[in-house]
Amino acid sequence: MISPAAQKTTEHKTLSRFLEACKPRELRPIIDWAESEVVLPSGPYRGYNFDASRLPYSRLLLSELGKWNRHIVNGPTQSGKSFHAFVMIVMYYLFELQEDVIVGVPDSNMAGAKWSKDIKPAIASSSYAHLLPTKGQGSKDGARVQEVKFGNGATLTFMGGGGGDNQRAGATTKVLAVTEANKFDVVADSSQEGQSKIQQLEARTNAYADEALIFFECTNTTEDAFIWAEYQSSTCSKIVHQCRSCGQWVSPEREHLVGWQDAADEIEAADKACFICPECGIHYSEQDRIEMNADAKLLHKGQEITPEGEIVGAPPRTRKFGFRWSAFQNLLCSTEYIAVKEWRAANSEDPETAEIAVKQQVWAIPAKVENVEKTELTAGIIRGSDNNYRGRVTGANQGDIPPDTQCITASIDIGLRFHSWSVCAHIHGQSHRADYGFHETPMPDVVGEETAIKSGLRELLQRLDDDYEIAIGLVDCGNWPDWVIETALAFEGRGLWLPSRGVPRYAHPYSDEQKKTKIPPEHSQDQWYYDPVRGVVNFNPDWWKHRVHARWMVKPGNQQFCSLFGTDPREHNEFAKQLLAEEFRRELTRNGSVKETWFKVHRDNHQFDCEVLHLVGRSYVREQHHLASKPQAPLVLNSGDAHFDSRF
Repeated sequence: MISPAAQKTTEHKTLSRFLEACKPRELRPIIDWAESEVVLPSGPYRGYNFDASRLPYSRLLLSELGKWNRHIVNGPTQSGKSFHAFVMIVMYYLFELQEDVIVGVPDSNMAGAKWSKDIKPAIASSSYAHLLPTKGQGSKDGARVQEVKFGNGATLTFMGGGGGDNQRAGATTKVLAVTEANKFDVVADSSQEGQSKIQQLEARTNAYADEALIFFECTNTTEDAFIWAEYQSSTCSKIVHQCRSCGQWVSPEREHLVGWQDAADEIEAADKACFICPECGIHYSEQDRIEMNADAKLLHKGQEITPEGEIVGAPPRTRKFGFRWSAFQNLLCSTEYIAVKEWRAANSEDPETAEIAVKQQVWAIPAKVENVEKTELTAGIIRGSDNNYRGRVTGANQGDIPPDTQCITASIDIGLRFHSWSVCAHIHGQSHRADYGFHETPMPDVVGEETAIKSGLRELLQRLDDDYEIAIGLVDCGNWPDWVIETALAFEGRGLWLPSRGVPRYAHPYSDEQKKTKIPPEHSQDQWYYDPVRGVVNFNPDWWKHRVHARWMVKPGNQQFCSLFGTDPREHNEFAKQLLAEEFRRELTRNGSVKETWFKVHRDNHQFDCEVLHLVGRSYVREQHHLASKPQAPLVLNSGDAHFDSRF
C-alpha cells in the first residue's frame, strides 16, 4: 500500500513534469547550438566538438544565418564551406527547430551520396544519433534516398536538378538548403513552366512567403554563374581585419600574397611567401594572420569601420545575405601551403587552366567570362589579317558613318607637332572606326609652343565638328592642361567638346567631392567623373586600357566587336602598332608588394590613348541619356548639347 503522503508526492512530481513538458522550448541561436551539439565527423578535428574559434569566419557566418530570407555562401574548397553552410543548417532546422527541410542536389542520384557521406555521419556523431531511422529510407548506406523521417517527426526531402518539373514538385517547406547551386541555374530539359531549376526549387517555399528561409552554397566558378551573380546583388558582406601596424581594417586578397613569384622551386616559394597589408605594405607573419582572424569583423555593402572597430552605416536594404571568405581567412591552410599552390599553378604545363583552378578553389574568385580569345593581342588581330578576324575591315569608305549609328564620339591626343585624332561610330554595342589620322600644328619652333598647340587644336576641332555630328569629343589635356582646357572649352560647335585627363592613382570621388560634382555613385562602375570646377572629364587610364585591349580581342559578329574602314588590313599597320605600344606588367617591389602598371614599349601610343577616350566618351553619352530620362536627377552637363540617338 502506498501511503497518502507518498501518493500525493508522486502526483505532484507527475504534474510538475507535465507542466515542464508544456513549456515552450528555449531555442538556441545556431552558433550556441552548434558548439553544444555538433561533433565533427571527419577532418583533422574528427571526434572533437565544433568550436567556432578554430575557423573564425564561422562565428561571423553563423551569427547571420536565419536573419535574412536568402543566404548566399561561397568560399574556398576544403575550408568547411559545405559543413557550415549546408550540413549544420540542415541539422539545426531538423532537430533544434524541428522543421521539415528540403535539400536541393544537382542530380537525384547524388542524394544517396550526400546523405551517407555528408549529412548522416554528422548526425550519427551528434547527440541526435538516436533519432536516425532504423528502417526504411536512410537506414542503409548506399541505398537510394528521397525522403528521410526522423524520430522527432521532422522530414528531410531530397530534390534533384535532373529530369522534368516533377523532380522539383510535390512538396512544401519553410526551409530550403541547396548545395552546388551553380549546377541548377538552367531551365529543366523538359520544363513546361519555363523556369530554371533554382526557381522551381524556390517555389517549394512560396506558401511561407516572407517566413521562408533559403540557403545556397557553392564554389565560385565563373562571373556569370548563379552563386556569384547572387552574391553581387546581396549584402556583399566581407571580412575585415585590423592591421597590427597601421591600424586600418583591411581584407587581404590574392594580390597581397607576395614573395613566391620569383622563387626557383616550391620550397623557396613556401619560405619566402607572406601576406602584406593592403594599406601600409607591412609583412604579416603566420601568427599575425591567426591573431587578425581571431578579431575579424563583418562589413555589409555600404558600411565602413573606424580605426576603433566601430561599424558605421546601416546594412543595405535587402533580404539577401551574401557571405564570402578567401584564403586569408582559411586557417586550415597555412600561408606556405597557399604559396606552394600558387607556384605549382604558375609553373604547370597548362598555367591558364591551373590559374583558373587556384582562383576558384583557393581564393573563391570566379573566372572571368569574356567573349574574347584566350591569346595575346597582336597586330594581325587588330588590323584584321589574322584568320579569325577577317571581318575586321568592312569595305566602308574612310569617313563614312554606318546608317544605323546611334552616336559618334571623337578623340584627340595632343602633341607638340601633331595632334592625333579618331572618329568612332557606336552601333548597338559594336563600334566602327570611321576615320583617324593626325593633324599637323603650326611650326612650334617659329610660332612658339603655346600658339602651335592652341592653333592646331582649334583647326582640328573645327574640321571634325564640320565633318561629323559628334555627340561628344574628348581632348587629352595631359601635358599642356591649361592651354588645352582653355581652347577646348572656348570652342563653340555643333557637338560637345570637353578636355579630359587620365588621373594616375585614380580615386573616384565619393563624399564631399562627389556632392560638389553632382556625380551619382554608379559612375564609379565606369571609372570616370566630370569636374565642373575645371570643366574636365577625369578618368582611370589603367582601368580603361584593359577594356580597350579586351574589346579588340572580340571576334567579328559578336557584341562589342570593333571594325575598321577600308578593304586592306595592311592599311591599318600603324594603327595596330600604336594600340600595342603599351603592355601590362606585374612587378615585385623592394618592400615585397606587387606593382601593376602599363609599360610603354613603343614611343607612339597616340591611337591607344584615343581608343581610351572613345570608351570614356561612349560611357558619358550613355550616362547623360540615363540622367536626361530622370528630370529630378541633377545633370552634370546639358545633355541637349550632345547629339545622340534616344535608343543608345
